[in-house]
Amino acid sequence: MIFLVSLATGQTLGGMAPVAIDDNLEHIDEWLRHHAPAAFADLGPPAGPDHIAALESTIGLHLHPDVTALLRWHNGSGRHDRGFPLSPGFPINDTAQIAETWQRLATLATQVRDDEGMQGWWEPTWIPVASDYTGFELVVDHVTGEVFHFDLTEGRSRRRPSWSDLTTIVSEIATTLQSGSRFAGLAPVVDEDGYLDWG
Repeated sequence: MIFLVSLATGQTLGGMAPVAIDDNLEHIDEWLRHHAPAAFADLGPPAGPDHIAALESTIGLHLHPDVTALLRWHNGSGRHDRGFPLSPGFPINDTAQIAETWQRLATLATQVRDDEGMQGWWEPTWIPVASDYTGFELVVDHVTGEVFHFDLTEGRSRRRPSWSDLTTIVSEIATTLQSGSRFAGLAPVVDEDGYLDWG
């Protein structure tokens, strides 16, 4: 039996007011449209209710409101490594990619859970919202809301940056793009094809 509840509050998340992340996502949209047209063109259409419901059924959780907002903004940023990155080098996954990656990692975690040093390597409440296509994921912890990197060798990465929540990372990206400052120590760069990179 699947219980679709928030593990952070123990309550269902339906009917909640739009979260602050939405405005910053729109700012990112505008910036990409004008400055990185190829990255903008590759953004997926908004995820519909059926996409969200199918993903929640797979993972057995209600999505964090920030993750829902991200997917309703655009359902992924293109299935290639040049799509708009949520963290440098990590394009956003669509709902199908999230489900596929989550299932693969959950299965692998079951296989290695009794191996020495593998306890806590992966948790079913970690939802992979972005990928670098080499085995590293950017996940949202659906207990704490925290956003961090995961790799197949060490699990939660201690060498890469983390954020308190998805709203924070999106806010930092929007501010960086609009101001020309740095994000995670890197500056936004648009290549000759119109894709956003960080350097």
